[in-house]
Amino acid sequence: TFSNPRAALGLLDRALELARKYGDRHVEALTLGTMAQMRAQLGEFGPAAERLGQTFAALQRTDSPLTASDVDLLAGWTYLAMGDTQRGLEYGQRSVEKAIAADNMDCICYGFDCVGYGNLELQRIDEAASAFANAIQRSKTSGAIIPQLLGQAGLAMAQFCAGRTQASADMEAVWAMLQTYADQAGAAEVAHMLGTCLIQTGDLDRAEKYLDVALEFYRSTEMRPYLARTLFTLAELFTRQGHPARARNARGQAETLRAALASQAD
Repeated sequence: TFSNPRAALGLLDRALELARKYGDRHVEALTLGTMAQMRAQLGEFGPAAERLGQTFAALQRTDSPLTASDVDLLAGWTYLAMGDTQRGLEYGQRSVEKAIAADNMDCICYGFDCVGYGNLELQRIDEAASAFANAIQRSKTSGAIIPQLLGQAGLAMAQFCAGRTQASADMEAVWAMLQTYADQAGAAEVAHMLGTCLIQTGDLDRAEKYLDVALEFYRSTEMRPYLARTLFTLAELFTRQGHPARARNARGQAETLRAALASQAD
């Protein structure tokens, strides 16, 4: 799931088959929820919503508060990937509350990240910064390095939005670390954020370098919602660079993708 959502689906199919064969309701619910998240990241919103419905149905056959918090977290990330930010934020917040009550530490860490990115998308900068700070603190306590890095990247983005332009250097450090830990999806997300920030500071050549990294990953993995977003950002970059033809091409590709995703969602 960190490197190739579509490839992960085959393994998840096998996990679901085994979970049902051996009656492991916990693994069944988590597998279905992860499938929903992967489908959403690929832009397959109909199948994602269907899997999410199956996830909550499977959850009803368990009595684990740990599983309940994990399922809400997966739902939060799924809705964020589908562009339903408000619902993603709501499920992220529910997940944190349930995870804290159940002492589900990894879920707490990722849950605060989910809340942070939801608030960041809604331009609630103070709320995002607070959630990311919590994610970092909890992750350091538990040793959960990936949610810590995602929290550090999100906090740097929130600080940049609040006027601390040097926070882009913090993002670059996180980007390098995510590659060390083979979280390619996380690294691509941070590369896109970096490109966005560097456009704003006028460092256009470095912005293009990071946006190209994100673009290559999202094309190769067919993560269409993220590909569309990156193309829109590239169109802005090309406009700033004085390349109107390249800007029109990138924007045209992005709008075609966005229209296809919207029609599927309807």
